[in-house]
Amino acid sequence: MKIAAVHEGWSRNGKRTSLVNKKHYVHKGKAPFWEGFETFLLDQYGYDPKQTLLIINGDGATWIQHARDHFGPSAFVCLDRFHIAKEIKELFHDHPRYRELRKTLARYDVDGLFLELNSAVGTLQTEEREEKLEKFIALLTKNKEGLQDYRTWLSLETNTSTKGMRPMGRAEGTMHVFAKRFKGGRAWCETGLMSMLDVFLASLNGWSIQTVAGVLLERLEKSEGIQKRTRQVRSIPKQVAELVRQNIPVAKPLYAALKGLAG
Repeated sequence: MKIAAVHEGWSRNGKRTSLVNKKHYVHKGKAPFWEGFETFLLDQYGYDPKQTLLIINGDGATWIQHARDHFGPSAFVCLDRFHIAKEIKELFHDHPRYRELRKTLARYDVDGLFLELNSAVGTLQTEEREEKLEKFIALLTKNKEGLQDYRTWLSLETNTSTKGMRPMGRAEGTMHVFAKRFKGGRAWCETGLMSMLDVFLASLNGWSIQTVAGVLLERLEKSEGIQKRTRQVRSIPKQVAELVRQNIPVAKPLYAALKGLAG
């Protein structure tokens, strides 16, 4: 599944920081991802291809990097720094250059980072590590622009104020949310996966949910201090509400029945 989390900036409440107008997009169909994503932006954010600037943060996957071709000069594609830091730690955690590599990455010193990486070639302990380092350098070289600070690009190339903007880094957190819900040893048929994904996506985005009984549920915002909850618009059987909200408990008796039929 190809998934994107979208937001329009950050807001601070004391020590806590939250994402403004955050929504999630899950790609379906055979059209290219970025075409579907652009339609999502038009529908949900009033995206204007001539004026809206996009900062896209992801790993080095080819399909993500294709965003440069699709959006052109109105988008800056960052290499997710979580993955870069993770790879550096795996390769250099016991290496004398590890500390300096972390410093160059932290200060967005792209040339310094490449200097450190290339200087380390031939100094790693195993042939396997040397091969991984070679591939890592090739990946970074291919996406060198994405190692820069997007805020510098906004300031210099588009004359946009970057006050209050934070480093990018939501990509891995987004994937963790979906992986925690749908992986972990679970097995899905395609129809069941897509149906549950629709409900999960609606829950994350605060959208209405259409149940199997054809009854609309709405996610209502309660007053401050009261937890959000899902309330029925019309009275429906309790089983349907539980089906949507509590991970299909009705599947348990069905499983038992089917197991009994199977002998």
